[in-house]
Amino acid sequence: MSVLQRIAAWSTQLVARVYLFSSALLIISALVLFGIGAYEGAKNFQKFPIFFLSAFCEHWDEPEVMQARVKLIKDLQVNERVTLYDSENHLILTTVDPPLPPLTPQQIQRLQQEKKLFCRFSGPKFALGVMRHGVFAGYGLIAPPEFFSLPAIIISCIVICAVIGVFSIMFARSLAQPISRLSTVARAFGKGDFTVRTQIKRNDELGYLAQTFDEMADRVNDLLRSQKELLANVSHELRTPLARIRVALDIAAEGASEPDQKQWSDIVQDLEELELLIADIMMATRLDLEPKQHRQAALPLHVAPLAPELFLNSIADRFSSMHQSHVLELSVEGPLPAIMADPRLLRRVMENILDNARKYSSPGSAIAVRAHHDTVGLVVEISDQGIGIAAADIENVFKPFFRADRSRTRSTGGVGLGLTLSQRIIEAHGGSISISSRINSGTTARFIIPQAPQSGAVSSS
Repeated sequence: MSVLQRIAAWSTQLVARVYLFSSALLIISALVLFGIGAYEGAKNFQKFPIFFLSAFCEHWDEPEVMQARVKLIKDLQVNERVTLYDSENHLILTTVDPPLPPLTPQQIQRLQQEKKLFCRFSGPKFALGVMRHGVFAGYGLIAPPEFFSLPAIIISCIVICAVIGVFSIMFARSLAQPISRLSTVARAFGKGDFTVRTQIKRNDELGYLAQTFDEMADRVNDLLRSQKELLANVSHELRTPLARIRVALDIAAEGASEPDQKQWSDIVQDLEELELLIADIMMATRLDLEPKQHRQAALPLHVAPLAPELFLNSIADRFSSMHQSHVLELSVEGPLPAIMADPRLLRRVMENILDNARKYSSPGSAIAVRAHHDTVGLVVEISDQGIGIAAADIENVFKPFFRADRSRTRSTGGVGLGLTLSQRIIEAHGGSISISSRINSGTTARFIIPQAPQSGAVSSS
């Protein structure tokens, strides 16, 4: 990013806008006050040359008296600087060292013609002609004190602007920091992290806004928690009548004719899908569907030391025996680390991912399962050669009830909770899961389970 681009980006921030606005307002005010003061000061200052020069011009031909007047002015600590020249630009006397520079011949000629106060801005100084017996005898120059000089004014303005800038930045940051915090919290809240709060304590409008946001977040969190509890309770209550229906179907199917057997089997299949849906909903509710809250909830994990290689072999054997239409290729790179995991839930993750790979790839194609050990722990990658997932859908595959296949046909089945549950289970173990895919090139699911802190008896369940 170039310097100009950085300046342009900085100028759009609230800190910069408040700072620039405050600085511009104060600079304009200072310029207005300086202009008014300069005008009034110049108008009043023009009265001083006549007073000072009259004190000298009365004794133009008496150098001793004029020097005494100079000593008197210095003793009185008069800050105005006075220098007298004759008509030939010869120095007569001065109250400052070095003396004020003389006028040019053109300026002297103009002064003789106007016979009045002459202003030269570059000093700034004022010139007043001295007439002796009707003849131009010389002129006097008078300038304000040195602390009114242009460099002194510039330095004063720089110091004032620096002080203004420091306090403007402090003021701008006091406004921008809570607003930035509110923006960060709102963004995190919008992504599903309902535990985040602003924690801003201020006795002003920003503090009231932050308090209102935190109260709203608490109400939304309570509402979602109530809805999840209701969903869990309803799902639990549905299991009993479904079990009774299954028993009734088994009894009714006994002794049924062969044409009726197919109808009974279809009903049983529908019932199984309904039971699976309810089980998924209950599991999702228990694992907390809200991202980043699972670590704080009471998770239903029953962890134990687990040997990954034996576990993966058992998964591969089970998949190969149940789904002979696909070839499962299992490869293990090097010794795998022991992990602490819930075997039942981790098996659910593997089955969900493998089932998706089977459903969305052609029969006879290979599904590759690769496992290796990295610095974090166990890494497992499951790749298929299926239809893939569109790039626009990748970020949504872990959302509840989302399916990249919008048709929701019976052949693919599912309601879009498989990957959601897999993510919650992996994250509950302290790991992470990701999906990468390309259309018509297959999909790869990759998850990591941290290594067990200490070795012990392991299980392959």
